[in-house]
Parts: sequence; C-alpha cells; structure tokens
Amino acid sequence: MPETYSFGRDAGEEEVLHAQAARFKAVWDTARTQRAEELGMSPYEVVVLASIVEKEAERSLRKAEKQIERYARNVEKFFRIKPVMRTLMAVGKLMGAALQLMQPMPYELLYDTLKDPHEIVNLAQSKNPAHRTALVAMSAALDTWMAETGDRGVFPEPKEVVAPFAKEMHDWFGTPDWVLEKPAK
Repeated sequence: MPETYSFGRDAGEEEVLHAQAARFKAVWDTARTQRAEELGMSPYEVVVLASIVEKEAERSLRKAEKQIERYARNVEKFFRIKPVMRTLMAVGKLMGAALQLMQPMPYELLYDTLKDPHEIVNLAQSKNPAHRTALVAMSAALDTWMAETGDRGVFPEPKEVVAPFAKEMHDWFGTPDWVLEKPAK
C-alpha cells in the first residue's frame, strides 16, 4: 500500500524491503483480497492503482496550495491592514493572534468553534484522538461530496482561462509587492 516510511541514512535494502513487506502484510487482509477479486484485480494491481491515486492526491495538494496563495493575494487587496501587519511582522512587532494570522495558510484547518469562536487555534495537527477523528470524518465527507457533485476544483484551470481574470484583478486592485518579489520555483 502507498505508505511513508522513515529510515536512518545507514538503512540497508533488506531493512527497507522488510519494513515495506511487514506493513503490507499488516494491512492486506482477507477483506481486501475479496474486494480485489470482486474488482478482477490482483494485489499488485491494487497497489499500483493506490500509488497512482496517491500521486494524483499530491498533485491536488500542490494545486490547493496555489489556490490558497491566490486567495491570500485577493484578501490583501481588500483588507488594507494586511500590508501594515506584514511590515510590523518584518520588524518583530506583531504578536499574538495577529501574528498567527500572518503565518502561511496550512493545507488543512480544524477549529473547535465552541471553545475558539475566532478560529485562532488550528487543531488539524493535534494529536488528540477526538480531533484526529473529526478531521478524518470531515475530510471523508468533503471527498464524498466532491465526488457526488462532480466538483472539479481539484483540477487546475488552463493558464489561458485564468490569465484574463488575473489581469482584471491586477488592473482593479494592483498586485501586492510580496507576490511580485516571490522567487521563481
């Protein structure tokens, strides 16, 4: 199954292969074998397909990160306090919740809005089992909704479609310096 493993620099091939085989044996049970047979697939084909899906998910993550950056650009155009906050942060004078708001937007967000109505403490990386369960359930619900509604938000729009809108936003509001100064990747 697609998995992330951690090994020391001195790990040998046998150690890596043994860890992967042990993990596969731990998760590949009779129910998975039956389901693969129902689909007319071998365990190897299931693993290959799962690897492809994992790669596509990574692409979706990169696209989501780009969308978050575009959203941040537009927010800055409408909320003129952001450049002031950026300046204060650069000289070390921004603290507390204001400083947290200026941090890069994480991929996942989870808040306890009863205890934290202003959504200051992101619980997405919490080790609390209740938080992890809520995050997994909400992510699954979103994935299901996206599949059921045919949401195509994970697929990037072609540059020729986006370019006129980006130009219009720039013409109306300008583009923040921090976007223009960003080094090319």
